[in-house]
Amino acid sequence: MTFDWQEYIALAQWLCDNARVPNCSEEASYRAAISRAYYAAFQCVLNFAVEKDNFQPKGGGDDHGRLLKHFALRGKGPRRRIYVALDRMRDNRRQADYEADLLGDPKKVADYVLRDAKAVFDALDQLGVTVIRPSQAP
Repeated sequence: MTFDWQEYIALAQWLCDNARVPNCSEEASYRAAISRAYYAAFQCVLNFAVEKDNFQPKGGGDDHGRLLKHFALRGKGPRRRIYVALDRMRDNRRQADYEADLLGDPKKVADYVLRDAKAVFDALDQLGVTVIRPSQAP
């Protein structure tokens, strides 16, 4: 069975809503939410680009930058909004996963990333892709 990457957005929202997990700081929950929200959006955008735009991933870390460039070069409207939001999300995800200190309050950063994920999903909707929203997730 193929994993549904959209489940990560529901997990990210849950982590933000329930940041007090036993034996973890709230910051750990927010950092995990940032990371999962980014990957939910990234994988949905990647799948769209492969299926509809003939994007050819190489299967490595450089696919993140290549995918962003792909959308940056492909115009206006929803594709541009995907590029802008996903680029911001990627920067925040990098900080959450690799930096000891986040630039900003972890909860606020997580909230911004979830908003950017919504913008990505809205843009994908405009391009004909149905995605699960956090409020629709179980």
